[in-house]
Amino acid sequence: AGYERYSYIAAVLIFASVLIAARGTHHCIPSLIATTPARHDGNLWSSIRLLLADRAYMSVVLCVFFFAVGGGVATTLGTYMSTYFWKLQSGQLAAIAGGVGIGVLLGLVAAATMGRFNKKTVTISAYATALVAYLTLVSLRLMGGLQISTQALHLCVDREVSVSWV
Repeated sequence: AGYERYSYIAAVLIFASVLIAARGTHHCIPSLIATTPARHDGNLWSSIRLLLADRAYMSVVLCVFFFAVGGGVATTLGTYMSTYFWKLQSGQLAAIAGGVGIGVLLGLVAAATMGRFNKKTVTISAYATALVAYLTLVSLRLMGGLQISTQALHLCVDREVSVSWV
């Protein structure tokens, strides 16, 4: 279904991103301020207690934990929902995933043009719009108002990249 090729391409892109980021920030290392380590007796348990007592560190750990769990659940359920709820084929899923890059570019343009607006207002408006649009589609699908068939969404991914609604 193309997942193996996708995984290889994604692995190369992720590795290249890490190398580019490391290369781009390597010159900043000498200007970083060294932190003074807190005093402890060198015991493993005292080091763990010291980390658990640091509220800033614990908030970061908890945020990363919940973000990772949420990302895993969203990825797993997203694949399931796309395949069985929306009845999309693998070629259609690939075209949608490819459209994410276009969305990123459009987001950069939109962010540049919305610089004069309040960031908080723009962010809340964007999330609210996305939430309403997503909930509307899911609600219509669950109530039978949005019928899905293999001809409803036709994505031509064989010879040309075009999206056409039939």
